[in-house]
Amino acid sequence: MAIKALDLTKTKVVSSKYDTEKDETKKTKFKVGVLSFRDVGRIRDLVTSITVNAAQEEDGTDEVLTNIERSKMQFEACRRGIRGWENFMGPDDKPVKFKTQTREVDGASREVVPDDLLNMIPLQVIVELSDIVMSDNDITEEDVKN
Repeated sequence: MAIKALDLTKTKVVSSKYDTEKDETKKTKFKVGVLSFRDVGRIRDLVTSITVNAAQEEDGTDEVLTNIERSKMQFEACRRGIRGWENFMGPDDKPVKFKTQTREVDGASREVVPDDLLNMIPLQVIVELSDIVMSDNDITEEDVKN
């Protein structure tokens, strides 16, 4: 089977493995979308720095250090990839209303999740959601088999 194009309008609804609510209808549901290669690439570029130490190693090679700001990558993936939620409760036990803001991202106006909302999501859930958002751009073994 030929390689399929990404459906950038596709979303899926996921619950966190950290959500212990037994009643499925009361669980927090996050709607996440697929990021384009440009988004994934830009996020990776934003969080990666490479330093070459001009002093050579004993074997004659330069020392190359790579630094990846993983938390920043996770935050950016969620900023661009979360498209909505249900049953996300605030500290006052009232639902947190989902909203987006228009922001310049990579030279274009885009709708993204504002920082004040992202800051409300626990770290473990950000990590979990960012892994889902970033992996949806990968070709899976199932895709290769087909």
